[in-house]
Amino acid sequence: MLIDFKIENNLSFKESTTFTMQTGARLVKFNDTHILKNDNVNLLKNAMIFGANGSGKTNLFTSLDQFKRLLLTLGDAKQTSKNIVTNPFRMQYENKNKPTKFDITLLLKKKIYNYCIEFNEEQIILEKLLEIKKNKESILFERIYQHEDEYKYEINSNRIDKKLQNFTRKNNLFLSVLASFNNKIALEIMDWFQNKLVLIRDDSMEFERDPLAAKLLDTKFKEEVLNILKIADFNIEDIKVTKRIVKADPQFFKLMEEVSKQIGGSLLTEVIIHEITLIYNNYDNEGRVVGSSEIGLLEDSKGTIKMLYIAAIIVDSFNEGRTILLDEFDTAFHLAICEFLIALFNSKRNMNNQFILITHELELLDCELRVDQIWFAQKNYKNETELYSLFDFNDLNNRKRSDVSYAKKYIKGQFGAKPVIDLLSAKNYFLNTDLNLNLFEGSELNE
Repeated sequence: MLIDFKIENNLSFKESTTFTMQTGARLVKFNDTHILKNDNVNLLKNAMIFGANGSGKTNLFTSLDQFKRLLLTLGDAKQTSKNIVTNPFRMQYENKNKPTKFDITLLLKKKIYNYCIEFNEEQIILEKLLEIKKNKESILFERIYQHEDEYKYEINSNRIDKKLQNFTRKNNLFLSVLASFNNKIALEIMDWFQNKLVLIRDDSMEFERDPLAAKLLDTKFKEEVLNILKIADFNIEDIKVTKRIVKADPQFFKLMEEVSKQIGGSLLTEVIIHEITLIYNNYDNEGRVVGSSEIGLLEDSKGTIKMLYIAAIIVDSFNEGRTILLDEFDTAFHLAICEFLIALFNSKRNMNNQFILITHELELLDCELRVDQIWFAQKNYKNETELYSLFDFNDLNNRKRSDVSYAKKYIKGQFGAKPVIDLLSAKNYFLNTDLNLNLFEGSELNE
């Protein structure tokens, strides 16, 4: 599970920025439901990130996904010339040659590990793995770039085979190399990135091509998904799944063959699609069921497709200890659906998963949430993203929810992270158009 993630010089994060799922000190609200309690550290089940358009909220998720891709691709000991993919902060010239830094702390099988890398497009500059016990850090390995492709290593030889450093080039990650040689700790960390860290974006939802769709063939799995859909007022009676194999187009196959060789991957000659059909009841004028209708998934609404996907992920994640990132969480959803899902994420039914959500729905600020679950992203005048929690506003920490509407305070600008509209320029702009200014009567623009 994710404890915290630090970013520096990546995308809109210029300075070191920390996002944490660790509970705030001395908070007791919803301790019995909203928290994953562990011997070493207590973690939040759910966090919400609010902020203006373009404030860098999604860049947090993109950075985690980039970290994941680096680990999964920079483990080839034969790799000699491939550059490392970088996305440094580009709004300041002196930042041009500064390395990017990712630093993550994870709870895996009741043990806490901290893993940190610093890199540019040519090489890994620093890589370090620590184990943390009772706030004491012990180094499992550390490698620091010296000069001319030489590294200084510090390795705990009781846990890691020192000889494996000889298989690690300047553009390799030592942790990935360790995993390829079946080091237990490295495999656990790699497994979290590959199988426990899940990123869901609206633009990447092709549910019928997702292996998760095949699980709807299992009756118990499907019934659990249908149960969630029915609670959320989606009147779907049944789900039918048909497996279809699509062969790759010969011309596309030829085009992709060389690309596949370059990236060292295997070329898919066929794609398995699980076509999904939703079954709805038909009713007569008296409300009696008189039959049913079948609607292909892609013919249904965007909200239905998204809800089915999320419901399937929730069911698949029961007891799996996943960290699930949901971008544009409220898109295509009614407020009531959002509130239901947030309540589910924070319920006792969720025993070990984390759900981190990005949203623009301000009314969700007044859901049953702790102040340490609410985060804001804000860009300053230098286009640098700042992340901070509502917990940082100390005067709110001990107040009851009935005493304050966080949504109203946010709208008034008391927490920042809000777009600032230039009202004077806007009014002058409107005056130079044919728009009927009566439309703005009573608004701030006419004051």
